[in-house]
Amino acid sequence: MINEMLLSFIWRQRLLPPFLFTVDNKKVDVLSPGTLNSDQGPDFIGSELYMDNTLWSGNVEIHVRSSDWLVHCHQLDRNYDNVICHVVWNYDVDVYSFLGDKIPTIELSSQIPSHLLSNYEYLMRNLSSIPCEKLIGDVPRHIVFNMLETCYFESLETKMKYVGLMCRKTRSNLDEASYCLISRSFGVKVNNDPFEATALALPLSILMRYYGSPTTVESLLFGQANMLSDKYSDANCQLSCILWRGAILS
Repeated sequence: MINEMLLSFIWRQRLLPPFLFTVDNKKVDVLSPGTLNSDQGPDFIGSELYMDNTLWSGNVEIHVRSSDWLVHCHQLDRNYDNVICHVVWNYDVDVYSFLGDKIPTIELSSQIPSHLLSNYEYLMRNLSSIPCEKLIGDVPRHIVFNMLETCYFESLETKMKYVGLMCRKTRSNLDEASYCLISRSFGVKVNNDPFEATALALPLSILMRYYGSPTTVESLLFGQANMLSDKYSDANCQLSCILWRGAILS
């Protein structure tokens, strides 16, 4: 089933023939599909098309049917004045802007490779947790290994950059940097930022000052993480509050 999400993906990823044609047979070269717009207005902004021997810069609207333009009342909305092209799956009517200008329309149903739609339908019907898992056998082994190698080095580079950033945050103190990185890892993916923020706000040098008192160290960590409160009646929590305040004031 064709929907706007699929059409937007095809347009954004440029899964298109080298050249497209409008419904009135004007040749179109997509120089840039533009940026997907998540706010009010056209679907893509900042698009660049070389159409009918002219460079066009503006916005692109995506619909399943060209008549959806009228259904959504875009002809009455000034936000769509700068639409340079209407990309649809089925063309059933010409559309015009608020100013009365006819907007060029590209009908994709006759211009999209059939295998692309077949793959999409297969993936949509597949109930596996990873829908494309059975397709991996069709990918040449050298491509798989190249992808894994690329992913490895990209991941390593990302981690190295973050280590460098942490060293700058701790003024090249390797002990403090290691402490912050280890603390961040304790938060896994969901809470890594709060764990790192707590470690940065509570330097290792302060924790080492109370190395011989595990209860005080725990109190400092919980307190700095804003997890202590006088409203708790538990004796351990009350003690932790006292120790935390005492350590902060000392």
